[in-house]
Amino acid sequence: MDLSEAIVIGDTEGDLEAARNLGVPGCLVKTGWGVQADQSGAAVVGDNILTIARKVIGGELSWNQ
Repeated sequence: MDLSEAIVIGDTEGDLEAARNLGVPGCLVKTGWGVQADQSGAAVVGDNILTIARKVIGGELSWNQ
């Protein structure tokens, strides 16, 4: 599987860790567990999945992090 343009979107620090382990950007949604999660490891943070999608499409995410 080619992960060169993949991202992980999740609501926990574990999701962000999975993204790091895969070598892809991790996006944190501040719903569910994301409200309490440490946001420092996230490439993009948003209040909901639509916000994340808009940020990714709008170019706020770099695959070269």
